[in-house]
Amino acid sequence: MYNCMAPCFLLVSTSVNLEEVILQHKANKLLQKSAKNPSDKQLLNELYATNSRLGTIMRQKTKGVIIRSKARWRGQGERNTTYFFQSRKA
Repeated sequence: MYNCMAPCFLLVSTSVNLEEVILQHKANKLLQKSAKNPSDKQLLNELYATNSRLGTIMRQKTKGVIIRSKARWRGQGERNTTYFFQSRKA
């Protein structure tokens, strides 16, 4: 049976990485322009929107890393120890 999850995830991941690279490049260009003209409100709004989208992408990537880490941790059979629970109560 063919599993579409891996190839589909790869396509989404690639498109997000490409979008991230494009947005970083755009943010750098806008930052250079805003340094020359700091009073241009439209430029600053565009820079803010670009940085906001980059932040969203980074949060999505971080959530993915955390989920994969938890799955790997649980898959390897590790469990919380008494020491862990005691430190959480403190």
